[in-house]
Amino acid sequence: MIYLQLLFEFFKAGLFAIGGGLATVPYVYDMAHSYQGWFTGDDVTRMIAIAQSLPGAFAVNLAAQSGLTVAGVPGGVSAVAGLVTAPLIFAVIIAKMMIRYFNGLGTQSLLYALRPASAGLIAGTMFPVLLGTLINTADYSFNQSSAILFLLTMLAIFVISKSKRALHPLVLIAAGAVWGIFLL
Repeated sequence: MIYLQLLFEFFKAGLFAIGGGLATVPYVYDMAHSYQGWFTGDDVTRMIAIAQSLPGAFAVNLAAQSGLTVAGVPGGVSAVAGLVTAPLIFAVIIAKMMIRYFNGLGTQSLLYALRPASAGLIAGTMFPVLLGTLINTADYSFNQSSAILFLLTMLAIFVISKSKRALHPLVLIAAGAVWGIFLL
């Protein structure tokens, strides 16, 4: 039964999370509140950090980790299957329709209208994660080291983005890993 619940919950996440992997995070937080005992909000924050650092699609990593936490390997498989089913069905349908109607005004207007919705979902995900990082949920104390790391990281991103020479993403990922290991 738990496998079907995981399949269904992640099917909903895959069905309604438009805008990429981060758009699935609110659904996972909702699962933490709806299904007591699956995982807590703090567990979700940890799973987000791990899913971001693993290779592959973020949403798939998050679904697999959530399913593994709840019900082991079969739970991970159920969660991933649920997550990818709806987008796969939509991709097939949309691919057939796009061949015919891609250049139409209605299609272009729809794609343009989805941009702010995607940005809103990502921003709505960012704030709870940021607050969970800066504020210790056990005693509601302010985490100074995380705040300093956050500000230094934002400064580094700003400086790197203004430089004339672009850095390879793997260099940035490796630097972020070293940065986090030594400063936390």
